[in-house]
Amino acid sequence: MQTISIFRDAKIVNSAKNGNTLSGIAKETGIPFQTVRRIVHALADLEVIRLLKIGKVVTVRVNKDHLLINSMNAVTQWIRNIVDDPHDFVAEICQKNKINYAFVGTSKAKYVKNQMQNKVQIAILKKDFVKGKKIINKKFANMGIKITTQKDKVNVNDIVVSIDCFPVEKIILDKKFQTNTMIKISSTITESNCMRRKK
Repeated sequence: MQTISIFRDAKIVNSAKNGNTLSGIAKETGIPFQTVRRIVHALADLEVIRLLKIGKVVTVRVNKDHLLINSMNAVTQWIRNIVDDPHDFVAEICQKNKINYAFVGTSKAKYVKNQMQNKVQIAILKKDFVKGKKIINKKFANMGIKITTQKDKVNVNDIVVSIDCFPVEKIILDKKFQTNTMIKISSTITESNCMRRKK
């Protein structure tokens, strides 16, 4: 599956904005050193970043005047918004693909050992369940964001969005939380049915 590597490249550029070493960038971003070195040299060839070698240490600095810098910052911010609050993105996926859904419970972004984690719980009608789960996974994977369940092991410094999907016979919405937005919140009946299935 093809992923958008500009997010990875943008993380490297972001780490070098105030000056950094290759090993410093690798440690800060969680990207392997060899990958960082390869990308840094490719970006240096494009003059997106500048390299300064003093002895054995290579310092990496961003060329803030380069046209690509604003684009990379915009991409980083767009993906960061999706990771920080994935509900809108998941809702948009479901609506575009005509998947019947409702969010269950609450979720919150948090950092655990330098790892960005967020959790979404969503009820999907049984008839749409397999299709819905597949489409959601693909959309996140295309951006290089790992979708996981709590049982999966993930590497430190990964950006992780945990999505629990529950197949349900019927979705009943909570009227007091419904607005004109696409975010649909399930009722306590739907939520308790989902939690029973989880056990």
